[in-house]
Amino acid sequence: MNVVIDGYIEGFRSLKDKSIKFNIHTQELDKETKADLFGLESEYVKILVSDENITDEKSKILIDTEIDKPHGKKLSQSQRLRLKLKQLWEIQDEGMTFETYYTMKMEKIIEHYDSIITQF
Repeated sequence: MNVVIDGYIEGFRSLKDKSIKFNIHTQELDKETKADLFGLESEYVKILVSDENITDEKSKILIDTEIDKPHGKKLSQSQRLRLKLKQLWEIQDEGMTFETYYTMKMEKIIEHYDSIITQF
């Protein structure tokens, strides 16, 4: 489902998990658009925010961008960790694939707990 709306960003804030929460205010929406938006509640979605008209080139970038959509509403701890590592990878941009980054970070986590275990 695709919903295109215009409005303004009222504000945003950083959350503890380093994600960002922001509020968008729209003009009055018709019933169909409202229903479409309400249908997307609690779903993972793609968002393109622009202060100019959205061109075909920009919409193609959005269409070609894949999202990791978790299956089901509740993620396991390992899925949550992988999702957070992916968000961190996107922010840090260290010039490596996510799989390489993920392997490197997981090894550091394992080494950390291994060093604690060997102290006993």
